[in-house]
Amino acid sequence: MTITAADIDDMLAFLATHPEYQERFRPLVVGKDLQGVPGRLDRIEAILETVGVKLDALTDRIDALTVRMDVLTVRMDALTADVQLLTGEARLQGKRLDRVEGRLGNAEGTLLEIRYARNFTNWFGRFLIRPLRVDVQDLEKVDDALERGDITSAEVDRLRDLDFIVAGRNKATGNDELLAAEISFTIFNEDIERALNRALTLRRSGYKARPFAGGYEVDAAVREAAEAAGVIVDIRQQKRS
Repeated sequence: MTITAADIDDMLAFLATHPEYQERFRPLVVGKDLQGVPGRLDRIEAILETVGVKLDALTDRIDALTVRMDVLTVRMDALTADVQLLTGEARLQGKRLDRVEGRLGNAEGTLLEIRYARNFTNWFGRFLIRPLRVDVQDLEKVDDALERGDITSAEVDRLRDLDFIVAGRNKATGNDELLAAEISFTIFNEDIERALNRALTLRRSGYKARPFAGGYEVDAAVREAAEAAGVIVDIRQQKRS
């Protein structure tokens, strides 16, 4: 039997008006492999809808997490600011404490200098026979050395800054000499250097002179270095109330 184009047109018209017969003709048109495609597509659409729901839920969770992270960041910033404030206050308090301790040290050093002045003969008498306090203007050789250019005016000014210039006779040699004395609560390297430099200025002026450092306390290393340089280290007992 020969099927013509007109027959096919009549068949399509029939199927269009009778959809209940379309499923019976579908395998003949699309083949067995493609017959289940619509169902598969439906399942895929259902899976995609499920995935979409899950993605929406995940997006909501990420948004909530982002909000929490923003809140945590704000709290961390506030905590950092508090820590910085506390650190700044601690440093300020530390600086204030350092200043207070510095002032107390200066005050104690001044009181010790007064004690040396009150006990001048007895305390310096341990190192010189008949110790006598002298001023720079009493030392004629200093003026002569300044005129010759052996010392500078700045060095003379530093001699005037000495706590004490003590004249007397060396107990060991019997020779006249001077002590260039620096007094401090705690004897540091700076005190040793000042006493040593001023003693050297007196020596260049023509005097026999020794550096002297007096105080309540000194580090063992500082004391060792001082004694190696020929500096007299005199440690006094602090008065207790």
